Amino acid sequence: MDQNSRYTFILAAIVSLSSILCTTAAPIRRQTETIDTVPQFLIDVYECWSNGKRDCLPETDPEVNVVRSLIGQFEEKPLKEVDNDELIKSVSVKFTHEALTKDATSQEVLYNAQLRVYKIALSQEEIDSLQSDCSNLTNLQLELYSVDSTTNPEEEIVVLEKSIPVSISSLAEEMWLSFTNVTNIYQSKLNVSGFTLRLAMGGACSVIAPSKFGITVVKPGYQPELIGYAKGSVEEKMFADVQKHHRQKRQQALENGSGDVTDNEKYKLANCQIYDFNVSFADIGWDRYIIRPYSYRANFCAGRCDWPLDASHNTTKHSYIQSIANIRNPDLVPPPCCSPTPQELQSLPVVVREAGNNFSTRLWTEMIATSCACL
Repeated sequence: MDQNSRYTFILAAIVSLSSILCTTAAPIRRQTETIDTVPQFLIDVYECWSNGKRDCLPETDPEVNVVRSLIGQFEEKPLKEVDNDELIKSVSVKFTHEALTKDATSQEVLYNAQLRVYKIALSQEEIDSLQSDCSNLTNLQLELYSVDSTTNPEEEIVVLEKSIPVSISSLAEEMWLSFTNVTNIYQSKLNVSGFTLRLAMGGACSVIAPSKFGITVVKPGYQPELIGYAKGSVEEKMFADVQKHHRQKRQQALENGSGDVTDNEKYKLANCQIYDFNVSFADIGWDRYIIRPYSYRANFCAGRCDWPLDASHNTTKHSYIQSIANIRNPDLVPPPCCSPTPQELQSLPVVVREAGNNFSTRLWTEMIATSCACL
C-alpha cells in the first residue's frame, strides 16, 4: 500500500468508526492500570519524542524508531566460577516475557542493545564495611554472564559476556549501570519465552553479593531491563489487521443495506484545506494496543481541487496535467484529490503493547497532517 492510499484508508476508517461510536457516547477507556506496568525508560523516551526531540536515545543511530524493553527480576543465587570452580556470590536476572514471533520482529533492523541495572546509594558506613570485607575496591568490576540452562540447574553453563567498571566514588551515588553493545544476547533471547542472566562482582570482591553494592530494586520502575534499539515498520501489520477488519465491517454494512455514505456538503463546496480532527484510540478500538497517547490531533484534508490550480493548492506537475485532462474528459479522468502533503506529514510517538507482557515505544511516521495539496 503506498503512502497516500494508506493514509486515506486510515482516515476513512477513523471517520467511519468515530461517526458510529459517537452516536452511542462510548466512554474513553484509559488504561491507567496498564500504564503502571510500562517500563519507565519507555515512558521517558515517549515523552522526549513527544517534545519534538530526537536526541532521546543513548549511543544509537538517529534512524532508530523502535525501542523495546524486556523487564527482569532479581534473585540472589550462588554462581560457580568458570575458571577455578570457586563459588562466588551472584544475582540472577530472570526474564519471564512471552516470546515475540519472528514475524513481529522480521521487519526490524537492530542497531544496539543494552542491559541496565539500577544501583542505590550506599551510606559511608556501608562503604567502610565493604572496604574491610574486600581487599581491593580500586579495580571494582560488575560482570555480566549469560546462562545456558539445562534440565539440571546444577549443570547450567555460564559464560562471561562483559564487565564494566564501578568506581569507589559512585558507590555513594544513585544511578543506572549499563552494559552496552549486548546485541548478541538481545537477538538470541527475543524470540524465546524466558531466560536468565547473571551479575557478579569481579576479582577480589566476587565473594560479596551484588546487593551489598546497592544493586537491587527498591521501587517500581527500577527493575533490570534489556533494551533493544531498532529501525522497523512493524506497525504495518497492525494497519493490515485494521484494514481487514474494516473491510469485513464494510461488507456487512453493504449486505444490510446501510453502507451508503453521505458526504458533508461543506467539504464539497470549500476549496482544498486542512481541518482539525482529534482521534481517540479508544473510540476506534486501538486502546488494546496503544497505551499512550490516549488521543492525538491527526487532522484531515478535504475540499475541491478546481481548475486553475495555483500555488495555494501545493500541486504537482502531474496534478496540473490531470486537472487539464479532467476538463477535457471528465468521464474518463477524475480531478486531483485533496490530501495531506506527503513531505509535511509528521511523526507520532506511541507506547505499544506487544505480545504477552512486552511493551515498546515507537515513532510512527506519516501520522499527523499539517498541510494539504491537490495531488
